[in-house]
Amino acid sequence: MRAHTAAVLDTAWSPFDDDLVASVGEDGKLALTRVDDALLRDAWSGDRKDLPDLEPLWRQHAHGRKAGHVRFHPAAHNVVATASNDVKLWDLDQQKAVLQSETHADMVQSFDWDWCGGVYATTCKDKKLRLFDPRAGAAAVTVADSHSGVKGSRVTWLGQLDRIVTTGFSRTSDRQAFLWDSRELAKGPVKQLNIDQSSGGLIPMFIPGNKCVPSSRSSLSSPWTSC
Repeated sequence: MRAHTAAVLDTAWSPFDDDLVASVGEDGKLALTRVDDALLRDAWSGDRKDLPDLEPLWRQHAHGRKAGHVRFHPAAHNVVATASNDVKLWDLDQQKAVLQSETHADMVQSFDWDWCGGVYATTCKDKKLRLFDPRAGAAAVTVADSHSGVKGSRVTWLGQLDRIVTTGFSRTSDRQAFLWDSRELAKGPVKQLNIDQSSGGLIPMFIPGNKCVPSSRSSLSSPWTSC
């Protein structure tokens, strides 16, 4: 697939179309590509030795700086979000940005929609957690101090709960997980957990069936599900 002129930094498959993938990269571009099943079958069977590159359906210069994140809207099939030092929402039918957030103080490090796509959260290199409501305009509706370490942080929404989990680092390089009430971010995390001092960043994932967030060492279910 030759959709970018620099390294691809993130991809996302459409939840509404199994053949459609969005990608963003260091060239600041957003590309939408349809994966041809016939080409993949030929590649897996070994019948073809010179598979052609997949050409994007369309490609757009999305951000002035590198674009590090792309997420499809969980409920609207024609909406995708990209993040750089701002967040843009794109109408795939019109092939244009329909909303742009205010510029963050630094690069967005992580992005996630809530379960219905009404609001989204970002973490940033400036150590802030932000909550945006696209219907309310470009400015963040809430900004809160988050992990104080200089390394990267991540955010994920806990399914249909009003809870957010972030992972990051303390000033002394402890790996941390914070639980937030999305309705009261300004009050700070409702629970905090220092995990260890490993150098690798934690990527939070939520398992809806048992309402737990696995970590690299153990399940974080007990402190989170009690909220």
